[in-house]
Amino acid sequence: MKNFFLISILFIATTLGGRAQLFTNGSIATGTTSKSGVAAPTGTQWSEVQNDNGNTAVANTNSGFTANQSLGYQLADDFTVPAGQAWTVSSFSFFGYQTAAAATPSPFSELYIQVWNGQPGTAGATVIFGNLTTNRLGSSTDALTYRIFNSLYPTPTAPGTTRKVWEVQATVSPGLVLQPGTYWVSWSSANTGGATHFFVPVTTVGARTQAGANGLQATTTSGTTTWAALTDTGTGTGATTVNQAMAFRVFGTSATVGTSTPLFNNGATSLTSSSFATTATSKSGVAAPTGTQWSEAQNDNGNTAVANTNAGYAASPTSSLELADDFTVPAGQAWTVSSFSFFGYQTGAAATPSPFSALTIRVWRGQPGTAGATVVFGDATTNRLGSSTDALTYRIFNSLYPTPTAPGTTRKVWEVQATVSPGLVLQPGTYWVSWSATSTGTGTHFFVPVTTVGARTQAGANALQGTVAGTTTTWAALTDTGTGTGATTVNQAMAFKVFGTSGPLATRVGQLGPDGLNIAASPVPASDAVHVTIENLKGSAQLLLTDLSGRLVWTGQLPAGRQELTVPVSALTVGIYLLEARTATGSVRARLVKN
Repeated sequence: MKNFFLISILFIATTLGGRAQLFTNGSIATGTTSKSGVAAPTGTQWSEVQNDNGNTAVANTNSGFTANQSLGYQLADDFTVPAGQAWTVSSFSFFGYQTAAAATPSPFSELYIQVWNGQPGTAGATVIFGNLTTNRLGSSTDALTYRIFNSLYPTPTAPGTTRKVWEVQATVSPGLVLQPGTYWVSWSSANTGGATHFFVPVTTVGARTQAGANGLQATTTSGTTTWAALTDTGTGTGATTVNQAMAFRVFGTSATVGTSTPLFNNGATSLTSSSFATTATSKSGVAAPTGTQWSEAQNDNGNTAVANTNAGYAASPTSSLELADDFTVPAGQAWTVSSFSFFGYQTGAAATPSPFSALTIRVWRGQPGTAGATVVFGDATTNRLGSSTDALTYRIFNSLYPTPTAPGTTRKVWEVQATVSPGLVLQPGTYWVSWSATSTGTGTHFFVPVTTVGARTQAGANALQGTVAGTTTTWAALTDTGTGTGATTVNQAMAFKVFGTSGPLATRVGQLGPDGLNIAASPVPASDAVHVTIENLKGSAQLLLTDLSGRLVWTGQLPAGRQELTVPVSALTVGIYLLEARTATGSVRARLVKN
């Protein structure tokens, strides 16, 4: 985790053009006086390449790193949406210069960005926004800063004003909705005249690097892109190579999401209770480690001759297996799903860190494998692993029936979360979620079924396991055959949770809401923007634009006292969309068409 998350960049206010700053990756400004005692021009600061405090023999050697698109370069760095928040990102900004460019105007003419759900160049990382062909340059603002090499160490160098820094902004339209998790932004650029230009790394006074610095640079040759760590080899006697972080900012709006209390908790007696932990003492009387619980495979009350035989079920692409179970959005509600979490373990894995490295999910309208069932979100290849948290539980076989078995701590359970981004809006009805995971090391991993004390199964248990062969998945009921005299096969349910927000169900398109609440949109169809009016609005409204599968493509807020706003649609693909206005008393919907 980077420890420079909240450091402000320069001395600029935390808004730019009316946008709120959600994230800053660090500062570039080092002060108005150089190490050699030279003052920066009035009203500006230096951004001076640094040496470590106490080491005057070595300094960094790079004043900037190129992301020149014509030369095949990109830069990238990461940022995190905190737990409990959902961001609607409107822009990114970076800090660049062109040596010896005129003082005005800005030399930057093009800026290309991509937002990734994982580290670029690693397995499973995919682009969720942007490309390398759409110029998203929105503005280029004088950062009132000059980039200079170290003016004193290891060799005195006179500071100058040939590297004027500009804050170049990439516009994100429509806004990109991101749920909690870690993302990466990559960028490349072009300028007038085609001259080489550079972007400024995070610069901390008295330090050549920062804890957690992990910037990347890509080189594309003959259509192949190779990502490598962004480093500075240093200059001077005894120089060592250190990692670099890139300075950038993220702007937009943030909303609170319900990450502590789930919308759905399969098999649990309440939304906040465990659906798989049994007790802190095993059936054989052994206490679980302090602060933890057992999740013990069960026998039916009154039947000590038979117990379940499975501790968990596999769901791994290497074993061509997938798991699935269902959940229901109740009548009268509309859910905006931000994440799912499942409960898994890898036998014999170390106590820390989590062994899970990738998690894929699909959300289905209808039971997988049946006629008419369709995937409304996700795929079997995109890694959506957001977090992996110690569930403070150990999975064990039945410690007493039908044969005594000593409980152990080799199956530590983790709550692994799959991030749903953009958010998924679901109307009332029954849906299914399927998942598969990858873990580090060589051990097979498993996911824990719902476990109810004194019962081998539960009413309505109907989980599935899919076996993948080529492009075909065959789904079968998930069962436990049991062990012991007279064992019978019983259905199983899988432990999982659904997180997000819930609102009142929107009225049908064109139908009035409570107290005459109404929404009107024009033009329909539209190519660039849609003007929206909400009549009889009492208080504020949240706006959600979704495609016909429920995938959230834009969100906005209409504050109390206003009734009109504009919805951008220029970047959307051609098709039909639904715009929902959620209020405290009810919701209304309008149909939009992008042409």
